[in-house]
Amino acid sequence: MMQKINITYVLCKIGGYQQYCWVADALDKERFNLSFIFLDATTNTLKEILTSKGFTCYQLDVKSKKDIPKAIYQTIQILKKEKTAVVHTHLVEASLIGLMAAKFLGIKKRIYTRHHADFHHLHYKKGVYIDNFINYLSTDIIAISKNVQQVIKTKEKFHQNKILLIYHGFDLTVFNQISSEDIALMQSKYNLHSSPVIGMVSRYETGKGIVYAIKAFEYLLKEYPNAILVIANAFGSDAEIIKQQLQKLPTSSYREIEYEHKINALYKCFDMLVHVPINPTYEAFGQVYIEAMAAGIPCVCTLSGIAVEYIENGKNAIVVDYENAEEIYEGMKIYINNSIFKQTIISTAKNDVQAIFGFDKMMSALNNLYLS
Repeated sequence: MMQKINITYVLCKIGGYQQYCWVADALDKERFNLSFIFLDATTNTLKEILTSKGFTCYQLDVKSKKDIPKAIYQTIQILKKEKTAVVHTHLVEASLIGLMAAKFLGIKKRIYTRHHADFHHLHYKKGVYIDNFINYLSTDIIAISKNVQQVIKTKEKFHQNKILLIYHGFDLTVFNQISSEDIALMQSKYNLHSSPVIGMVSRYETGKGIVYAIKAFEYLLKEYPNAILVIANAFGSDAEIIKQQLQKLPTSSYREIEYEHKINALYKCFDMLVHVPINPTYEAFGQVYIEAMAAGIPCVCTLSGIAVEYIENGKNAIVVDYENAEEIYEGMKIYINNSIFKQTIISTAKNDVQAIFGFDKMMSALNNLYLS
């Protein structure tokens, strides 16, 4: 009988939990034992779900940098206890702690999934040193898009031989198979009974281009006074700037949603999704493009992150120029006024994301990596 490989995931500051649940469920139970170390409260829902499924989960408490040394020590003890052979970390703090602990123990398979592209190079130079240190600690670096892969190859050149391109995989059925009752409850919860409903799923960062989308919506309101703008994940470092722009709109015309557990049902309330980062590299990946398309929601978007690799104007989305409120406005009107074109975009986009981002592809690549 083949000896199982013990894998430990180290996670913190996660924006969503579904993908980790999918991985835990799909991983070959005859080959692997999977455990989790969580470092903060963002993982609470995930921990609850995974614990109920029988996975071993550990909770540490990392609130600031001063907690990191203790967390490294605790992680070392946990990895020893679990007899971990593969450590897989996501995001910066979890990777610093998890990979340092694994390196100390001499664990030979140390995998880091890189979720950001050139943000540190542009905005936080100290972060570049941290990125390079994490790259050094890793034996394998998963780039989630060609954009991320290119940043590491060209700007962090000493780690090229470690990079593996693995796109995020999605259980796309969960974005499409939503009951009419769940959609009705979501519409009632946020009072989304008029139309058109323009959706955004975006943290409050100016780099997401939200201010241009708000301006475009302001134009749209003049023609469609019952229109509603919904912004989900409405929190972030530039909240003050974005809220100032929102205050120019009638208060009844927009909804700010910090966190919605049933985001899949919320997508179904949108007549379209607007996602308009201000340059091609701002998004490391851009999960929202794929989720919206899987949900059958047509997109008005700029090309950033993964979108550069598969979205084509007039084929599977309406693509607009960066920082251009007028083009966003015109794109929204096309969907409102041309239902045949809208349905064609929806159908093509669904087929495209299924072909490229199906969950089985990602799991096959991960299984091979864990076994190599």
